[in-house]
Amino acid sequence: MKKLSLVAIIVLALPVTSQALHLKVPNQLTVCSYSEFKPISYGNGEGFEAQLVNKIAKQLKVKVKYYPEAIYEQLWAMPSKPYTLCDIAIGGFSKTAAREQQGAVFSKPSLRFSQSFLIRRQDADQLNQVTKFANHKIGVVPGTTGALYAIQRLKEAGLDWQTIIVNYPSEHELVPALKQQKIDAIGRGEIGNEYQAKQDSQFKTVLKRDFGESFRIVVDKNNPELLELINQQL
Repeated sequence: MKKLSLVAIIVLALPVTSQALHLKVPNQLTVCSYSEFKPISYGNGEGFEAQLVNKIAKQLKVKVKYYPEAIYEQLWAMPSKPYTLCDIAIGGFSKTAAREQQGAVFSKPSLRFSQSFLIRRQDADQLNQVTKFANHKIGVVPGTTGALYAIQRLKEAGLDWQTIIVNYPSEHELVPALKQQKIDAIGRGEIGNEYQAKQDSQFKTVLKRDFGESFRIVVDKNNPELLELINQQL
């Protein structure tokens, strides 16, 4: 996988002024952001997607305000809720029918990725096929496509996924659980898993599969003009 620093972010200059934008806070692009997904979206406005949003906001000539959130599930629905300030949401979201039914409106893709499993390197010979995960545990964050596709692959292998999948509320709990051998793998997109493997040589990414996913920005469904402007710049 190429390093994210090698991914070119091309932003087209558009004849847009902040006065032409309909934002929930005047002259400010307000962002609900997932705070746990390194290197895509983490902390208070850090990561690949935040850099992309900052460049878009600069072209739109507005400020950016991040509202970091550690819980992933339903974060994609926040921009379209009338009681939130968020105009958009980021957090490694990919487009799914279920999320669209919950009110999420997705931008064009920004970066494509595959699904994978992160394991302890010492287990690489033992866990080199999905069928071998019987009697093992896979940690996931509920609501992520990492969880969705881990379950799908276990079903395809004829395994009882309910005895294998272990849900963790947030990303930062997954790696300690893998280190402590509470789980034997992390079901997650390859970018997050590859990042972790590069940070710690005791881990390895295995069993990648391309499901045609890509990261997208979620935009308030009541703001089609903003969606169009973001799409023009992606």
